[in-house]
Amino acid sequence: MFETAVEPKSKWRVRILLVLLALTIAVVLGRFLWITQMPLSSYAGALPPLTTEESELSDRLSAEVSYLSVTIGDRSLPRSQSLQAASEYLSSSLREQGYTVVDRPYSVDGENVSNLEVILPGTDRALGQVIVGRTTTASPAPLPPTTMALAWQPFSNSRGSCGK
Repeated sequence: MFETAVEPKSKWRVRILLVLLALTIAVVLGRFLWITQMPLSSYAGALPPLTTEESELSDRLSAEVSYLSVTIGDRSLPRSQSLQAASEYLSSSLREQGYTVVDRPYSVDGENVSNLEVILPGTDRALGQVIVGRTTTASPAPLPPTTMALAWQPFSNSRGSCGK
């Protein structure tokens, strides 16, 4: 009269599936916790005082960031004069430091903009070169107006993929 709706074999299948589901969830959760765990402890204590060279570098960097962010301000296509001012400032600053600056112009939405190319030669040509680029957004966005890009290239084809 009272019969079960599930056969005994089906009960075992359901139990096995539940165990497999629980194991899968445990593995995924464990992997997530393992990936997001910080590997070491944070530095504690007072930092050593800056050397004279580090202090001068800190002052120069603060002055440059202040000039670019406060004096020139937002650098985007709607404010193309700011892009030009930043490009001129960075170009002259790099030239004053002894670098050869190559201007790589291009056009976006009818506005002429450019990238600046500077190569700092290394001592071991087998290692290749590191390319650091600063690009600007085409329009005001919720993200900061500039982003940094970093790439490594071997010397054998270092010109092939760097621009036109």
